[in-house]
Amino acid sequence: MAKEAAAVEKPGIAARIREFFHEVRVEMRKVTWPAKDEVRSSTSVVLFVLGLMAFIIGVFDKLSDVFVWLLLKLG
Repeated sequence: MAKEAAAVEKPGIAARIREFFHEVRVEMRKVTWPAKDEVRSSTSVVLFVLGLMAFIIGVFDKLSDVFVWLLLKLG
């Protein structure tokens, strides 16, 4: 039984690479791509949230800087 399983050869590396790219092409045809307007609006939302998070992190950084400075000044 083990000899039967060993007798089955798997395809070579070139055949596996060809099969992989064929499957990628088939799957990419199934993708529903967003419209330009949808991409623009999503990008603007992402950039806005990114800016907001940068501002919030900057505020927390400055507050922690002041807090540490005050602690060191007391000591």
